[in-house]
Amino acid sequence: MFMGKSLEILASKIKQERRLLGISQEELSSLAGLGHTHIGRIERLEHDPKTGTIDKIARALKVEPYTLLK
Repeated sequence: MFMGKSLEILASKIKQERRLLGISQEELSSLAGLGHTHIGRIERLEHDPKTGTIDKIARALKVEPYTLLK
């Protein structure tokens, strides 16, 4: 779905928002209803998340999904 620079931006924004909330990758995974390694794989650019996953992460971070993509 995302490639190259877009995936890098997404991963960076997730990490940034997660750190602002002071939560770990595992905590965010749990809040988003994802597997415990899911966020780490996205942040390391090892996984290209689907739109539904981005929505779950955004809700867990209390941001709009589009903010993770710009």
